[in-house]
Amino acid sequence: MNEHADASRKQSKEKPQTTQHVREKLNFTEQQIIDAIKVAGHPASSREISEKLGIKDADQGRGYVRSRMVALMKDKKILGIEPEGKSRCTFLYSVPET
Repeated sequence: MNEHADASRKQSKEKPQTTQHVREKLNFTEQQIIDAIKVAGHPASSREISEKLGIKDADQGRGYVRSRMVALMKDKKILGIEPEGKSRCTFLYSVPET
């Protein structure tokens, strides 16, 4: 019994293995983001834009796109459209027609 208890204590003292996700360094130009929206062909969600940019981590991609959209909407380079009806999206993003 003591051997079993000693083995349990050793395991509990060891640091648990963590599979910490390494975040990707994201740095896209305004033009790359605008092109990703154009490729979608319709007002796109942050998730769609993130996928078009090829960002692997969906959560990180959505957050990155949303933060970049704030500046682009302020500069009127991107339009933020509120979706109609029930939607999980706050905004759908499109490029203003020139």
